[in-house]
Amino acid sequence: MIDILKFKNFLAQVFSSKGVYIDEFKPDLQTVEIDCFDGQPIKLVVELSSKTIKVSTIDREPAMDFSLYEYSFANVKEAEDFIMEISRTQKFPRKK
Repeated sequence: MIDILKFKNFLAQVFSSKGVYIDEFKPDLQTVEIDCFDGQPIKLVVELSSKTIKVSTIDREPAMDFSLYEYSFANVKEAEDFIMEISRTQKFPRKK
């Protein structure tokens, strides 16, 4: 089971100086939108549930996007490593 609060705290620590916006739909389903890098046309979105962590990118400008998440993790360590790589390189991964 994924500790949603702990992972949200991890995201806030990694992207502390960036815009981090959290929507809590219900206790076991939340989304975090992160405006990671100035000048990039896209933002990072993380969907957190008690079972998975899903990561995707969205357009900076408001738009309806029904694409599937590009990355899904059932293992917290893998998700943390993935987020840290984005933070370290300041680049989003290429879409699959």
